[in-house]
Amino acid sequence: MIILAEKARKTKFSSALQLIELYENSILNWYKMNAFFRGFRFAFNGIAVLIKTGVNFKIQLIAFCFVCFAGCYFNITSTEWLMILGVSALVLSLEALNTSIEKLCDLYSTEQNDKIKIIKDIAAGAVLIASFFAGIVGVLIFWKYII
Repeated sequence: MIILAEKARKTKFSSALQLIELYENSILNWYKMNAFFRGFRFAFNGIAVLIKTGVNFKIQLIAFCFVCFAGCYFNITSTEWLMILGVSALVLSLEALNTSIEKLCDLYSTEQNDKIKIIKDIAAGAVLIASFFAGIVGVLIFWKYII
């Protein structure tokens, strides 16, 4: 406490309490930043698990890479890139959610259950809807370059 009071006199702070408060806030900010980056690690672990175990995710990721290659080859516009990236992000994100819902349902019960089947079907349907519209966007964008 004496050391902090001496530092307070040497700095612009009028009291040691302000310096202590600043010190506590810096520790709290460091902890928040550490938790923030730790959250990224969890997210990247989730993506790695998804790539290792999700067959449909791999297929959609390969399709995304193919579309990116085609976009570079045909030199599509920035607006077209935004549309491609938007629908691709939607499809890949929905596939990640679908996979997590399926794994959660399997954790709950591995036996045949009509309610769990409905939940899984709805989640898969959401991916199918997004994929269908992403396909339409892709056709509308690349049609003029192919023909």
